[in-house]
Amino acid sequence: MYNQVNQTLYLGALIFLLSTSVFVACQSKEEKAIEEASEAISEINVETTTSSDWKSYKESANASIENNQERIKTLKERIKASNTPNLDKLREKRINELQDRNTALRAKIMEYKEEDTSINLAQLKADIQKELDDLEKALKELDEK
Repeated sequence: MYNQVNQTLYLGALIFLLSTSVFVACQSKEEKAIEEASEAISEINVETTTSSDWKSYKESANASIENNQERIKTLKERIKASNTPNLDKLREKRINELQDRNTALRAKIMEYKEEDTSINLAQLKADIQKELDDLEKALKELDEK
C-alpha cells in the first residue's frame, strides 16, 4: 500500500513538473518575441533621435566654423592695415594655422557618415566641441592683441 501511494505521489509530482516546464517554455518564447520587438522599436527610436541630434549639432558646429572664418578674415584685414611688419608676420602665421585647423574641422564634420558605426557619435561631438573651443579661445587672444 505504501508503495502504491509513493508511486502515485511521484507520478503526480512528475506530471506537475513536466506541465510547468512546458508552460514556462511556451511563455518564455512569447516573452522573447515581445522583448525582441520592443528592442527593435527602441533601436529605431534611438537611430532617429541620434540622426536628428547629429543634424542639429552639425548645423551648430558649421555656424561656429563660419563665424571663425569671418573672424579670421577680419584679423587678416587688420594685419594688412597695421604698421608692425615683424609682429604681423608672427600673427599672420598664427592666423594661417588657425585657418587650417578650422578647415580641417569642417572636413571632419563633412566626412562623418551616420551609417558608420565604427565612430562613436558622442566621442566625435566631444572632439569637435573641444576643437571649436580651442579655436574660439585662440581667436579671442588674437583679437585682443
